[in-house]
Amino acid sequence: MNVLIRQHLPNGKGFDPLAQDDIQCIMDKRNNRSRRCLGFKTPNQALFGIN
Repeated sequence: MNVLIRQHLPNGKGFDPLAQDDIQCIMDKRNNRSRRCLGFKTPNQALFGIN
């Protein structure tokens, strides 16, 4: 998961200077991406039982 999060941040940049809106945007992108280990459902679909 860290590799996926780091796609949105340059090397050496921490999370401290990010605004809450930026962090929320990254979380939304990660939680709405389909995963093979979840049967190609998104984490949100798997967690909330959405088809």
